[in-house]
Amino acid sequence: MAAPLLPYWRTAPRIRVDESSGFGTVVLLAPLAMFAAFSCGLGEQVAFSFLPVYAVGAGVPADTGALWLSAFVLGNVVLQWPIGWLADHADRRLVLAGCTLVSASLVLGLSAIPAQWAGTVGVVMLWGGISFAIYPVGLALLGQRFKGGDIARANTAFSLIYILGGLVGRPIAGAAMDAVGDPGLGWTLAVFYAAAGIAALVAWRRPG
Repeated sequence: MAAPLLPYWRTAPRIRVDESSGFGTVVLLAPLAMFAAFSCGLGEQVAFSFLPVYAVGAGVPADTGALWLSAFVLGNVVLQWPIGWLADHADRRLVLAGCTLVSASLVLGLSAIPAQWAGTVGVVMLWGGISFAIYPVGLALLGQRFKGGDIARANTAFSLIYILGGLVGRPIAGAAMDAVGDPGLGWTLAVFYAAAGIAALVAWRRPG
């Protein structure tokens, strides 16, 4: 895989490591973007792990649960362009707030509507598309804060926080579903989505 790069190893620019800009510093310099990565990773991994389980527990056949998961992913494909366009033409903090708060409303609504209703697939698709958009909007916010070689280090931290969100979210959602039943899925996700949305609104309102 690296063979095409070998002729250029002598002319490649040197990458200097600044000891004052480690992982912790990067996170502190872009807390909102990192929170977006965490909430997105948490939401996606919880959905992939528990959405079919939730569907079967709500009384729909297993193949319908698989359809829900497909709809969740399809929403990502359909909605990324319009949400990306919006992020390029509006304040990205507001776009992030919208994505997270709408996602929180959708996962709470999923618990309130009949699982057998045909429109439930549409709700899941909207949730998938809007919640997936948290990741690229967070990356765009990261790009506003870091430039040049610093963006590579920042992106690494962003990816690690995303993975951490997935690792943390699954046991929390599983425990919530064990404690209160299927609604625990939506309640867990809504808490983290809403927290990220509030953080985005606070950042937007903050002077400077």
